[in-house]
Amino acid sequence: MRNLISSHNNFSDLLIYYSGFLFLWRLIANRQRPLVIYYHEVFDINDDVAWCQQSSLLMPFDLFTKQIVYLSNHYKIVSLDEMIAGSQPGTAAITFDDGFRGVYSRAFPVLKAFRLPATVFLATDYVGTSECPWWERLRSKIIRFKDAPYDQRARAIVGLSDKWKTLLTRKCSVDSVITAYKESSTVGRSELDNALGEDSENSFSNSQRIFLSEQEIKEMAANGISFGSHSKSHPILMWLDDKSLLEELKGSKEAVERLTNPDHIWFSYPDGMFTPREKKAVQEMGFVGAVQTFRHAEHCDLFALPRVGMSVMSLTGFNGRFLKAKTEVTLAALTKERISLLFQNKQTKEII
Repeated sequence: MRNLISSHNNFSDLLIYYSGFLFLWRLIANRQRPLVIYYHEVFDINDDVAWCQQSSLLMPFDLFTKQIVYLSNHYKIVSLDEMIAGSQPGTAAITFDDGFRGVYSRAFPVLKAFRLPATVFLATDYVGTSECPWWERLRSKIIRFKDAPYDQRARAIVGLSDKWKTLLTRKCSVDSVITAYKESSTVGRSELDNALGEDSENSFSNSQRIFLSEQEIKEMAANGISFGSHSKSHPILMWLDDKSLLEELKGSKEAVERLTNPDHIWFSYPDGMFTPREKKAVQEMGFVGAVQTFRHAEHCDLFALPRVGMSVMSLTGFNGRFLKAKTEVTLAALTKERISLLFQNKQTKEII
């Protein structure tokens, strides 16, 4: 998800919130957009989350609790099904991507205490494992490469395309390399993989299980938490040929059905990335709907329902304290892309 405007400037958040512009923005741009928010991992200070190098995926337990208290006091929290059946102003739906263990050990008790519904999207091949996700392994290898001595890096990039040579310099961010990797062809990804080399021994060992177990999933399902599909192995779906795409969708859908026996299942696009081909395949597979991030701000329908990502940066001030104004600007999804679409009169008229 592209960074929200509110992620970097506390003063502008306060100005937007107290000037009344946020109220006007919601009337114009968010009049028909359902409010769906998403998290990834929730952790406490004693939890081992060393496997996660991407801080935006991590939500501290105390901050998560403050958000849930705030949301429950200011919004009516509903399920995704209720949301699309006819959302009203002041309603919100809560979702989690990937199915990390902290959703059970940290988030679930809070949701249960407040009797709030939520949907967890499972990358089903990872259920019950301590396997480090592929994107975290890639991030660690890029960091290791950039920290290596100059002569070692120089030898490794010989023969690489100019794109990778530029991105692997120390002045380019790790995130920019990962973004390029996600958007590259099979040949381009293999080129980078070969340059980065194999995983170093014990690089990704973890003392605690990373993902939800089957037992935890069943317990949550019995207590009002819904589960959806996030594919089997969490690939970028555009990487896949038609056969592999259908295998990812079908396999994950069947796994969720086996674990929770739901009436119907929602889908979440890995990394929020999709094209018309993937969207059509999800619909034809029999999913009831699909959620994205705000990667495609111009799309907003039953099979591309946008969600607002919650992160420490988008919710707190310089001192790390939870800020109401910052949170409300984040929830409004006030992005540069959406402002541009609005002024170009391309904002989608019909949502669902």
